Amino acid sequence: MISAVDIYDQKLVVRFVGWSRLWALKSQLSFPIENVLSATHDLGALPRRLGFRVLGTWIPKIITAGTFYWNKEWSVWNIRSGKNCVVIRLRNEKYSYLVLEVDDPSEIAARITAAISN
Repeated sequence: MISAVDIYDQKLVVRFVGWSRLWALKSQLSFPIENVLSATHDLGALPRRLGFRVLGTWIPKIITAGTFYWNKEWSVWNIRSGKNCVVIRLRNEKYSYLVLEVDDPSEIAARITAAISN
């Protein structure tokens, strides 16, 4: 696991685990659940371009972690293989979306979707 995603007190909390803290230059992010638009495990939902790395690490096909800027949108990435990714879209936040590698992306996406609909 390189990212842990939880929902506490109507907040989406993302923790960067292990070396991911160093690579992404972040340890935790938190967003009110009402600012979360969607969460999906659909790999087709991955943005086609990273953009410019502002903070973090990018080694092609090995690690993508940190803050990126492209097409007037800020994003946070924390992935290695890209297979177990969840894409979380946000509104009214600095970041437009998060791309995170997690242990069970389908379960995380389902939990976030359930929290959004409540």
